[in-house]
Amino acid sequence: MRICIVTLFYKPAGGGIPRYVDDLARSLSKLKNDVDIITVSYDEKEKVVSDEKITVYYTASLNIFGKSHNECIRKSRAFMKFLRKYVDNQKPDIFVTQNLHAAISSISHTLVLNMISLEKKIPIILTIHSFPEEPFSQLKIALAKNLFWDKIIAVSSSVAEVFYKEGISIEKIKVFNPGVDINTFKPRLGKKWLKSRVEGLNEKDLIILHASRTDSIETIEEKGIKDLLKAFSFLYDRFNNVKLLIASAPVAPPFEESKEEAIGYIMNLGKLYGLGNKIKIVTFQPEEMPLVYNGSDIFVLASYTEGCPMVVQEAIACGLPVIGTSVGGIPDIIVNGKCGYIIHPNNPVELSKYLSLLIEDPKKRKSFGSYGRKRALSKFNINKIAKKRIGNYESILHERIKKSGLGLFRQIANE
Repeated sequence: MRICIVTLFYKPAGGGIPRYVDDLARSLSKLKNDVDIITVSYDEKEKVVSDEKITVYYTASLNIFGKSHNECIRKSRAFMKFLRKYVDNQKPDIFVTQNLHAAISSISHTLVLNMISLEKKIPIILTIHSFPEEPFSQLKIALAKNLFWDKIIAVSSSVAEVFYKEGISIEKIKVFNPGVDINTFKPRLGKKWLKSRVEGLNEKDLIILHASRTDSIETIEEKGIKDLLKAFSFLYDRFNNVKLLIASAPVAPPFEESKEEAIGYIMNLGKLYGLGNKIKIVTFQPEEMPLVYNGSDIFVLASYTEGCPMVVQEAIACGLPVIGTSVGGIPDIIVNGKCGYIIHPNNPVELSKYLSLLIEDPKKRKSFGSYGRKRALSKFNINKIAKKRIGNYESILHERIKKSGLGLFRQIANE
């Protein structure tokens, strides 16, 4: 099967969707499928990069970031031309799109992809990674509900529920958690790498880790980093050897300036709370993250909203105890009191309480980590999830063929 993944977010950008796409492509290719990724060229140059059974098409026609309305319309026409040529040459069996219903800065691109799907009779899937937040939440819902998607994949049951309540039929929605590469994200990779990589971390330091995008001040608020800093300020003077590490995802060129502003905001909050050199903010590449988790002791994600965060799955796969908020897909990952704690969002006092419990109890950290690893192996193994995805894609293709056959049968009968 040739699977075409269409995404506005991919390398060199970091964060959830680029990581998701990379993991998805690799897991599907391991099952002997050809995988193409169509994504943004930030430097406006068209290029094709091949890696075994994965081919990435970087196209300027998808570069809609910071562009005017007229520029986006022009680029959507170029995108249509690009897609027609791609389909004629590569003949993909299915389109798998990522969050395109939320690309409201250029709805015409989403419409173009739907038009090509209809024109070329190629099934199309919409993968939804997040809730339909403002601005334009109703427009995002309408694009998910009313376009020609053969299937809608939600990354968590909570995301699926929101769109079901908005009128998308239960037959059309399917839930697939992102999954994690359990052979890459695993325990016992060594703790020394992280402390040698980050200046100011000592051998005896206990590391509280947070990992996410830090590409804007809005993201900082959404990810609960302010609450984490405040919670840490309540307890850090009780534990002289505890430090907070914020692992920042790399960003694409359009977001470099806002990321710099966001990191400055975090550092200023640290000064406000008197944390001094207890906070470290470092940008890590995706391939470094298994070592980052293994060099840390506790993972925290205090978000206000989430789809199904891959970082929590990766943390438990690496044997870390985790603390997360009761939002989105986080409760799908964390078994409260078994591999970590689920807390309320916007509650730094509660967060500091559970941080203190884990800091003071190394046995609990170990038992939570062991349970989390077992849970990752049984529930979030991306290779098992990839097989289920292929089954889903094949059923969509079979349904298309069946409908096409019925249409032909009716045509013959009428004649």
